[in-house]
Amino acid sequence: MSNQFRAQFKRLFVSFTTVICMHAAQLIIAYLVIHYSDGAISCTDDGITWKFTGCSWVTPMYVIHVFVTMQTAAIPRAVFVKTAKKTSYKHEFRGVK
Repeated sequence: MSNQFRAQFKRLFVSFTTVICMHAAQLIIAYLVIHYSDGAISCTDDGITWKFTGCSWVTPMYVIHVFVTMQTAAIPRAVFVKTAKKTSYKHEFRGVK
């Protein structure tokens, strides 16, 4: 295996591990919000949708959600572009350097 492949695999593994841990934290916070917060989530007057009435439990869940979404979108660039630049990978596309 090439050094570039190893570097990319290591970075991909770390990135996905971080995303999985953050999703787990988000699920735990969502569980705590649903089961242990008094009135942070309640039903609307129409009885169909939910509304958030308190932000002390919900804010960390949304912050983690936004971070994980941004991290997931950035993984391909971080793994395949930045790692290639760090390992000084020389790529030729149809003779163009």
